[in-house]
Amino acid sequence: MTNFIKSAFYISVCIILGTSCNEEAVDASDYSQSYGSWVLSKALKDGKATRTLEGTTFEIDTAQIATNLFGADESYKYKRNGSRIQLEGSSSQLFTVDKSTVDTLVLNMKRKRKLFQLLMVRESLSANQSE
Repeated sequence: MTNFIKSAFYISVCIILGTSCNEEAVDASDYSQSYGSWVLSKALKDGKATRTLEGTTFEIDTAQIATNLFGADESYKYKRNGSRIQLEGSSSQLFTVDKSTVDTLVLNMKRKRKLFQLLMVRESLSANQSE
């Protein structure tokens, strides 16, 4: 009976490891998928949908991020370390990249002790969807 339990345990671990390898991970060495123009598709505040950030845009290139997230259109230099993006300057906001693909960018941030998740889509894709 104990051999059966051990075998079941090892098979379960193998299945879990095998399925977790299929998850899309942010490649720390290639940030090119996150460069470009992004528009907010959906925002969550502490896990609940919020409309307070509607109209938020990001323009990301290798040197700076331009965004209207904080009210006015501003550009910020930033540092990137793996999945973490740290804005420099007056707004030293920290973002964590949860997902980065050709058409989707998911950012997490904490603001005023609230956790926000921003689901961004490429600006060209959002324009095509509204036509």
